[in-house]
Amino acid sequence: MPRPMESDLSLRNSMSRFDSYSGRHASVTERRRDRTFNPAGESLTVGSSPTGRTMIKIQSFSYLYNQQDIADGYIIDVRLLPDPQGEPWCTDGRDPKVQTFVANSNLWVPILRFANDLALNGISVSFGCEGGKNRSVSCAEALSSNLHNMGIEHEIEHLSPLLKQA
Repeated sequence: MPRPMESDLSLRNSMSRFDSYSGRHASVTERRRDRTFNPAGESLTVGSSPTGRTMIKIQSFSYLYNQQDIADGYIIDVRLLPDPQGEPWCTDGRDPKVQTFVANSNLWVPILRFANDLALNGISVSFGCEGGKNRSVSCAEALSSNLHNMGIEHEIEHLSPLLKQA
């Protein structure tokens, strides 16, 4: 059995410390709503594209609006990433300035690597932060860009009402 990468372990440890601080059980949780998950890597039912392939769904959502209950796939809590809210140039996570600000965290690469691995295995991914406007959107857009560059069909959805007002 291959050993986990050191960065993966530090990501889990960091997120675990963050969760004890916030009182949450786990920042990366498995959602089992209308799909079958088999840890052995057998087929997943996550939706399908017009070509009949598995459609990966990427979402960003807000914990402030309790949207984790409607998010699909694995939920990745990104509230520990730096928040640009309050900066005069801050618009939302689709802005390259905001993406650069959020990406300056040492947890950015491990989070995206983990999300990318999930998506490559056909598992939908949802990113959550406080308002669902900056950090979660930046992560969702970065993962979407990675999948697009690899030619993998996917859809992206931003659930936060704060983002829809912007």
